[in-house]
Amino acid sequence: MSKLLVPTAALVLAGLSVLPAVAAAPLPPIQQVEIGKNAEFRVNGQPFLPLMLWLQSEARIPDGLAIGANTFTGNGGNLGNKEYLKALADSGLYGIVSQDPEAGGQPHLLGWIHGDEPDLAKQVSDAEVLPGAGL
Repeated sequence: MSKLLVPTAALVLAGLSVLPAVAAAPLPPIQQVEIGKNAEFRVNGQPFLPLMLWLQSEARIPDGLAIGANTFTGNGGNLGNKEYLKALADSGLYGIVSQDPEAGGQPHLLGWIHGDEPDLAKQVSDAEVLPGAGL
């Protein structure tokens, strides 16, 4: 079986080597985001397939462009969300960041993201624990 894996792996690697040569056009500012009649994701009326990178800094934008990513999800950098989205927009990319009033209305903001595991119940107690007599 290993004899079959080597040619397959070689073909995959050869195919991947041509991907950076195919540069995507910069993405236009977002006017409208919707779900189409066939449940497809649409941006500005056109079908859109987000090819996302997770939690990357603005320093990784060139790397994302080199591999054909079009959306950065989660702000993994040192910039605020507004500045992060501007850096993405300047490179023709879309961003999905945590909800932030400062970032609203940015032309390359594709969506908001929740904090980690928002579905988990948070147990909050206002109980006061006092040591017993003699402790």
